[in-house]
This record gives sequence, structure tokens and C-alpha cells, in this order.
Amino acid sequence: MAGALLSSAFQPVGWSYLAPVSVALLVWASSCPAQPRLHAWAAGYLFGFAFLSVHTWWLYSSMGAAAWLLLAAAQGWWFALFAACARRLRSMRGWPLWIAANWASIEIVRTRWPFGGMPWGQLGFAAVDSIWSSALPYLSVVGVSFLTVLIGCLLVQATERGGRDPKSWVWSLIAFTLGATPAVFPIRLEATGSLSVAVVQGEVPGDGTQVAANHRAVTRSLARATEALAEEIGQGSVSPPDLILWPENSTAVDIDTDRTAQDQLRRAMAAIDAPLLLGSVEDGPTAATAYNQASIWLRSERTSQVYTKAHPVPFGEWIPFRKVLGNLNERLDAISRDMVPGSESKQPMELNSLQIGTAICFDIAYAEPLSSQIRNGADLVVVQTSNAMFLNTAQPAQQLEITRARAVETGRDVIVSSVNGISAHISSSGAVKNQLPSRTSGAMVVSASTHSEETPAVRMSRTLPFVMVLVALAAIYWRTANRLLTYRKGRKSDARLIREAVVEQGPSRHGDETDHGRHGQRGGDQ
Repeated sequence: MAGALLSSAFQPVGWSYLAPVSVALLVWASSCPAQPRLHAWAAGYLFGFAFLSVHTWWLYSSMGAAAWLLLAAAQGWWFALFAACARRLRSMRGWPLWIAANWASIEIVRTRWPFGGMPWGQLGFAAVDSIWSSALPYLSVVGVSFLTVLIGCLLVQATERGGRDPKSWVWSLIAFTLGATPAVFPIRLEATGSLSVAVVQGEVPGDGTQVAANHRAVTRSLARATEALAEEIGQGSVSPPDLILWPENSTAVDIDTDRTAQDQLRRAMAAIDAPLLLGSVEDGPTAATAYNQASIWLRSERTSQVYTKAHPVPFGEWIPFRKVLGNLNERLDAISRDMVPGSESKQPMELNSLQIGTAICFDIAYAEPLSSQIRNGADLVVVQTSNAMFLNTAQPAQQLEITRARAVETGRDVIVSSVNGISAHISSSGAVKNQLPSRTSGAMVVSASTHSEETPAVRMSRTLPFVMVLVALAAIYWRTANRLLTYRKGRKSDARLIREAVVEQGPSRHGDETDHGRHGQRGGDQ
């Protein structure tokens, strides 16, 4: 029940304040001293399985029941590990801090491993519509996850000890206050300028989910939407843009070698005289590999500025252990080439003296690709996505929620272009300022603010995860070492008590004399 409750903290429900409550229920249920240790593992596993099976329900319709259940079943073990650690840490002084660090560190690891990890379901994403949203530029998504669990743990402490120790409620109030303090002192980065961007959204024939099978139609619809926008610009109803933004998989073929795709591109760029940032699938180093890239085109010519997707989706864009797993079902058979990942450490693209940070779809769920570009001078962020296969599910809304959290965390306006939804302009405060209707081809011109300062979250994006993991490991080590020390002291104390008992119960000198006297008396009588 607690795991299913946590899924309601995220989109499409979005009841953010359920997050600390559901975590509190897990901590309480897994650390009951009357239950055996296996109970904590079981409680944590059931919590994780229930949470992710509901939260990632969209996998059922897009990739099948097997992939959906396997993902939830595999990820459930991370929550089982957390519950087992929480039970062990409950006996330590200041345990809410150590349990919160433990949750945050497990989130960090599970977003990285195995197969590149699963970043969906981080508690910091759910905070974007809560009072804790203002903490994102201070603490980052990782830090807000820590804060959410800390509040949940203090709720457990206050509930269990509230009648005997009223001070525990004070600590809970302090935790809520700390979470709300950034809302009183929000970070507002001063805008340094603006960039006018034409966001173009395509249309996918049929049910809207089969992009690869209809990639020619997708490219044509993007070109036509750009031409329609050019007509509006010519009529004076829309201002000319500084940049045209097409989505991920604008072309599913190598545009350098495909004449048809080149013709569509030239038509669009002839209609509007502006640089075009598009997403394309390019041939990789071998025939069995490919790149998912974003590149800037100027006057129908590709520039040298290219971004390669850093986090291709496992089992969606590449198949782990392809020789073993590649023929399991038809969906995997359809992935004929493996996407080669790019580096996380990136330089932003330069346009008219502005620096543009780029992320492609799944990249937005990871902090470092954007943070590295912002540290290198990115003034705003563009996100290209193609989540058409998840149309009519909760996935697009969840991805938009993640993108909004990144906008607040980085202090940057974010512009999203999708194949057929959701395309939007998100301000640095996380508000959706403009949005195109889903499933239809269209375009809009938005004015995005640019910023040059860095938030504390961006500055510590590389060190905070390391610190969280280090604190969690130190807490587990300290608890284990203390337990071993207590056990050894107990063994020594038991041995000492046994020796003392043996000495006390052994024959004394007085007892010997008495026995000798009795024996002597008996001998005399005889």
C-alpha cells in the first residue's frame, strides 16, 4: 500500500506531499523489532515492486507485460536493500539522517547500474509542485530526495515517541521548516538576455506510436509545419526566430547520405532563414551501431557542432547481451542497431554568442549532461525527445515533470521539442509557459530567457552524490563495527562471569576442613 501510495506523488496524479508519508510507512513497517530480519527485506521488496509497477505502468502498453514486470521485479531489490539498512540504522543516534543518506545513495546507484540504471522514480522529481521545489536549485534532485526521506523519518520518530517525548514533534517541525526555507529565500538568477526559438512538432500517422515505420512521414510533417510557420512570419503575425528546433528522430536515416531527407531539410531552411537544430540517427562506427545525435545546420549545411545522446535507453535503443537476449520477442528484434553513447562531459553549442545546452530524451533524467554544459557556459537548455511510443500513457507527463525539475535545479529556461507531444517552453521557475497540443503537427515561437550564473546545485552536482554515498557507507560501517565491538565485549563479559561463577562454586578451604572432620569422625566411629 505504501509503495502504491508513493506512485501518486508523481505525475499524472502529482500529490507531492505523499512522498514523505509513504517513505515513513516503509521505514516504520520494515524496522519493527518484533519481526525477524527477513521481514525488512520482504517489506522493502514489496514496497519497491508496488511502487515501480504502478509508476512505470506505461511500459506495459509500449514494451509488453514481460518488460514491465521484469523491471519492477529487478528494481524492487534496491528498495529491499534500503529497508534492510534502515532496520539496522534505527538503533543509531540521529538515525533519520543516516537513513535519509542511505535512500539518497541507493537512488544514485540504481540510476547508474545495471545497464546504465533506471532514473525514473527519484523523489526529488516529485517535489517540483510542492513547497520543496525551491530547494532544488540549492540541493539538487539528490539533495531534495534526502530531504524528503528525512522528513518521513522524523514523522516516524514523532509518531512513535510523540506521547513520551514531545521534543520529537519539534524536530519534525524543524525539518518541515528547513524544507520550506528556500521558498522564503528563493534563488532568482538574473536574466542576461533572450533567444527566440521556433519549436516544431511533427505528426506520426496511424495510432501515433510507430515513428520508425513512418520516419519519412515524420520528416515531411516537420518540414510542412516549418513552412506553415514561415507563412505566418511573412504575414507579420509571428516574429522571426533566432533558432528552429526540431525533435529527436527528426530523421531516422543518416542525413549526410540520404537524398530524400536532405530535400526535406532544404525546404524547411529555405522557408525560414535561421539555424536549425535537429535530431537524427547517424551511422555508427560499425554496421551494427548508430548515433542518436543533435546537430546545428546553417544554410542547409551541417556545422561542426554535434551532441551525441549520453544515455541510450537499454532494451529500447541498445540490447544488453544481444546474443542471448536479442531474440526474446518481436520488440527486441526490431532494434537492429545498438546506439553508441556519447560522453557525459559536454561543451554547449554556440549560436550568435550564446551557449546552448542540449539533452536528448532519456538524458534529461540524469543530472550530469546538463550540469557539465552549464558549468561550461550554457545560457539555456533545449531538449529533443521522441516518446511517441508512450503516447496515451503517463510517461510523457512524467518526463515533463522531470524536465521541469531540471529547469528549477539548473536555473535555466528549457525548451522541449517532441515528435508528437509534449512540446513546451518551461521557465527557470519550473512553470510551463507555452505548450503545443499533442498528436498534431504544429509550431510556435517562444522567447526564452538566458542566464549566465550557476546554481549551488549545478556547482556541487559532481561532489554531492559522492558525499551521500560516502556518508551512507560510513553509517553502515559504524553501525556494524559498534555491533561487533558490543558482541566481543559481551563475549568477554560472559567469559569473566563464568570464571567468577566457577571460582565461587569451587571447593573452599573451610569446606575441605569440614569434610575432613566428617571423614575423621566417621573413621573414629567405625
